[in-house]
Amino acid sequence: MARSLTHRLRNIFARNGNENVETGLSTNWTEFREKLAQVREDGHAISYAEFNASIVGIGAPIFNSEDAIPGSVANGGLGQVINQPPATSQIWPVTKLASDDER
Repeated sequence: MARSLTHRLRNIFARNGNENVETGLSTNWTEFREKLAQVREDGHAISYAEFNASIVGIGAPIFNSEDAIPGSVANGGLGQVINQPPATSQIWPVTKLASDDER
């Protein structure tokens, strides 16, 4: 299972190489894995101006009973409305929704 997950992540990384660099996610495979591990540990990720200069996005992984991540939930909005940075007022609702969904 872990080997299959690593293979899928490598494929995602390879398909999105330029986007990974452009959005600041990662410049190499090691950094990509470290960032994903940090999202897992934090329980959320926040992006500022990734697709539009005024938009903030917050996403949270959905864990199932096997501690795998079959999906995620996300919310986005205008930076000045979401209280950027650090958008902390919106983190809890997104992570709460993710945790209620599967566990």
